[in-house]
Amino acid sequence: SMSIAMALFDLHGALSTLASMLSPPTFDIQIIDAIHFLDNQDFAPELQVEDRYFLRQALNSGRETLAQIHDTHRIIHGSPHGMNILVVAGEPRFIDFETVQVGPLEWDLAHLEPEVADHYPAPLDVDTLAVCRLMVSATTSTWCWAGLERGPDMRSHAEHHLAAVRSALG
Repeated sequence: SMSIAMALFDLHGALSTLASMLSPPTFDIQIIDAIHFLDNQDFAPELQVEDRYFLRQALNSGRETLAQIHDTHRIIHGSPHGMNILVVAGEPRFIDFETVQVGPLEWDLAHLEPEVADHYPAPLDVDTLAVCRLMVSATTSTWCWAGLERGPDMRSHAEHHLAAVRSALG
């Protein structure tokens, strides 16, 4: 957790030096895309109507909340989950930079285990982190429901993240 937090902190520092050369999309494009797809009844046909509505409402509400945040102009990885971390010479290294975007640091930390945020050496807003975690679970559930044909683990991921959203909003 500590080494991943430090690696992410270093990555955020390196990305900030590139800010003038990059014009990545904003982090909320994933939320907007998920809402748009959930509006289409043919999208993710195995997703129950009430769950579709619930995910859409959660995404809309979270997007509105995150729109009020002022510190969203950082360049972040965008999707630094465990599958995008390699260990090189005993140190974690992030890969898969096509997801680089502008957003709050908390968005990146929401993709990782909670302990990583505990060790992150820069100030974080706990409320923003909680909403980002909720949005990451809601978008992940949405995309997993749409990708059930990709493998048997997709349904369990879809259901796990839907349950996480329900629990957070319970």
